[in-house]
Amino acid sequence: MRALLRYLFRDHQPDEDFEALSFKWDSARATRIMDETMRMTFGAAGATGFMFWGLRATTPDTFGLVDNDWNLTPAGARFEQIMAEWDTNLTTTVSSDRTISFTGFYGEYVLTIDSRRYPLALVKGQTNYVIPGLSIPARPPRAPHTLPSR
Repeated sequence: MRALLRYLFRDHQPDEDFEALSFKWDSARATRIMDETMRMTFGAAGATGFMFWGLRATTPDTFGLVDNDWNLTPAGARFEQIMAEWDTNLTTTVSSDRTISFTGFYGEYVLTIDSRRYPLALVKGQTNYVIPGLSIPARPPRAPHTLPSR
């Protein structure tokens, strides 16, 4: 156990006495740990979300996304940046072959088309989807193509 604690707190140099093993947050380390933890969780197939307890850093040596005056801490700013990077809120147009294309993450989405909402779940290994309940108008008939006479 002592070896594990030494490894976890390797950036600090506590003396050999167990009671001296104390840890104080600094904003750079707290931000890095939060970033790495979120990325590991996001990459875990069974993860469905993140939970933070104690969002407010009440003293400079405690972790929080906001400080005592509710201003973002560096960790809070990084959290907002990560969430913006992982957002797939976009507007796109339907191509001539009646498809859309976007890069997203596996999981559940809601498509809004002409003010109607359609659920969509992106699944690993699947690239083509049909949206149930979405009525697609028939393609307009093409004008006959005639070859010019010689």
